[in-house]
Amino acid sequence: MNKHKIIGMLFVLLGVLVILGSAYVVITYANEMLGAIVDFATTTDFVKLRNCGVEAPPQLDKIKGELTTVILPFLYLGIPLILIILSALMFLGGFYYRKGKTDHDTKKNEELERKMLRKAVTKLESEKPSPPPSKEPEPEEEEETEG
Repeated sequence: MNKHKIIGMLFVLLGVLVILGSAYVVITYANEMLGAIVDFATTTDFVKLRNCGVEAPPQLDKIKGELTTVILPFLYLGIPLILIILSALMFLGGFYYRKGKTDHDTKKNEELERKMLRKAVTKLESEKPSPPPSKEPEPEEEEETEG
């Protein structure tokens, strides 16, 4: 197998491990945090807290209502999907960058080959041997001398 193919496969495996690891961390951390928030919000009597002088912010009621409709789906599905989409986009970006670079280099090399061929042809044409001399000698012109 080609060295570059092995390295490419290792990067793909590393990307899959990053995706799985990040999904695991998000799910476990979110599960613990949201479990604590839900336990606090559902088991604590707000009246007792107010009697003790603790005021619960109004956002806590909002969080309690949005927990199952917005927060949990986003944490369990949204973040891993965002990471997967990001990984795919980065892969496609690298793939097409490399493909474009290869195409550019190929065009450049073909252009260089054509240019060198043209130079070689013009050089060969300029070095063509002159036609062989004819068998009849040409009459020489007499030079006029002064004097």
